[in-house]
Amino acid sequence: MQSPRGSHSLLTLIFMPSISASFYYRTFKAFKLKNSIFAKVIDNPPRNSGAMSAKKFPKNLTVTERDVEGFMVLTVQPTTPTGHHVVFLHGGAYKVEGMAGHRTLMVQLVKRFGLTVSFIDYPLAPEHQATYSHEVVMKAYAQLVAAYPEDSFSLLGDSAGGGLALAFLQQLRQQSILPVPQKTVLVSPWLDIDLVHEAIPRYEPTEVILSRDTLRAAGKLYRGDLAPTDPLVSPLYGDMSGLGHILVQISTVEFFYPDSQALAEKLTAAEGSQVTLSEYPGMVHDWIVFPMPETTKAIEEIGYFLVGDD
Repeated sequence: MQSPRGSHSLLTLIFMPSISASFYYRTFKAFKLKNSIFAKVIDNPPRNSGAMSAKKFPKNLTVTERDVEGFMVLTVQPTTPTGHHVVFLHGGAYKVEGMAGHRTLMVQLVKRFGLTVSFIDYPLAPEHQATYSHEVVMKAYAQLVAAYPEDSFSLLGDSAGGGLALAFLQQLRQQSILPVPQKTVLVSPWLDIDLVHEAIPRYEPTEVILSRDTLRAAGKLYRGDLAPTDPLVSPLYGDMSGLGHILVQISTVEFFYPDSQALAEKLTAAEGSQVTLSEYPGMVHDWIVFPMPETTKAIEEIGYFLVGDD
C-alpha cells in the first residue's frame, strides 16, 4: 500500500527520565564512557561473542538459522505467528557484533506482539565494507521473502543498524524487485557517516556514550571507497520518496538528534513517505538496549506501530 504524501507527525514525550535512566546517564558521564570504554570497544571490536546464538533464545520460541555467504540469519517466531515479519539490523558502529540487549529486544517483540523477527548478522568493518554489507543484506532479505511469502515485512535498526536500514530501504525502493516494507523503525539512527551537521558540536557536553572522532574513524573504514555523502552509507542524502511510514526514536541529548530532525523534515516533504519523530528527553544513545522503564515504553511504541494500521 502506497503511503499518502508525507506528513510529519511529531510526538514529543513530555515525561521526566526515570530514576534508572538518570542513573545510567550520570554514570556514563562520570566515567567518561565515550572517551574510554566506547573508544576501546570500537577500536578493538570483539568477535564470536555468541550473544546472538540460537541456543540463547527462550526454548518456547521457534528459532531458524540460515546461512547467507557465511553470515548468519536468525529468524525467531512465536508459537502462533501473526504474519508481521521484522528484519532487524543491529547497531555497533558497523564494527561490533550484536549484543545481549539486541537479543532481549527481539524476544520482547516476539513474545509481546507476536512478531516474527529475523536478525541479519551482516558483514562488519574492518574486515568488510559497506558495499558488501548491502550485498549480503539484500541476499538475506530475498531469502526471507521467498521463505515466508505470506508475511508482511518491516525493517528495524538501531544506531548504525538504523542507518543501514534506511539505506537498504532506499535501495529496495530504487530496485523495485523485492517487496518494499511500508513500515520502518529507526532507533537513534546514524544517518550521516561523517557527522557534519553544524549543530552536532553543541551536543558534545550532553552526549555521554558516543565519541565523534571514534565514529568518524569507524565510518571511514566501513564506507571504504564510497564518498561520505553516498546514500549507501549516509542515507540522509538519499531519495526520501516512496519509503512508507517511518518511526524515528531519538534522544534529545545525543549526537544523532540534529540529523534525525533533518530526516523528519525531508520525509515530510517527500511523496509517498510519512514520519513519526518520537523524542525521548535525557536518554543515553540507543537506550533501547539497556534495562530501564523507557526501554519498555520504546518497545511498546515499536510494537504497536508495527502491528497497527496506518
